[in-house]
Amino acid sequence: MIEDLRGVLFFGLSLYIISSIPVAYIAVIIRNRGLNLTQIGTYNIGASNTKNILGTHFAILIALIDIVGKGFVPIYILSQVFNYSWELFFYGLIIVFGHNWSIFMNFKGGRGIAVSIGILLALEPMRTAFLIIAIPVVFGRWIIYKDSAPLTFITIILLNMITIYMSTEITEKIFTIGLSVLLISKRILSNNYSFPEHLNKYQVIMYRIIFDRDIKSKQLWINN
Repeated sequence: MIEDLRGVLFFGLSLYIISSIPVAYIAVIIRNRGLNLTQIGTYNIGASNTKNILGTHFAILIALIDIVGKGFVPIYILSQVFNYSWELFFYGLIIVFGHNWSIFMNFKGGRGIAVSIGILLALEPMRTAFLIIAIPVVFGRWIIYKDSAPLTFITIILLNMITIYMSTEITEKIFTIGLSVLLISKRILSNNYSFPEHLNKYQVIMYRIIFDRDIKSKQLWINN
């Protein structure tokens, strides 16, 4: 039992280090000769801030790397080894944690949304529930509301509700709650680990949870 636990922890640590590789940060440095993604735009180390700096096509490439390379492929391969076990869900959370709190970036990182999408798509029993929620949300972003941050928050809440009330697997419920904690905690803590002194702290926390930024206006936040 102890040996098995050591193996799980050692492999989890390896996954954490691999998932900590800041793909968007490295890509922006190479593409723009040293431009630091943590000091421009929304300061986010991920596809969303990459879009603000380098445009949509480059951001899509980064998002695909995170979805497929960091999220889907590792979990799909691991699912063939561990089947639908607690280890598989544990490794999924480790991957998101590594992406969000990278050891190479002084424990800064992305928001974990793209990586989480890849993981959920790789977990076959959870894939259907996720797509049922995500597809209408995606269309809602195109047609009704262009800001993806609050729609992402709604997706997180709905995924928890469906999993908790409909799933018979306790591991699925724990995983979904754990994933939500990682994603929302990252929004609250951001990459600065501090709150602006000139703004109301509790209002900022609410804006970060729902809009993933310190103020309601997306345009003002991007141009800050």
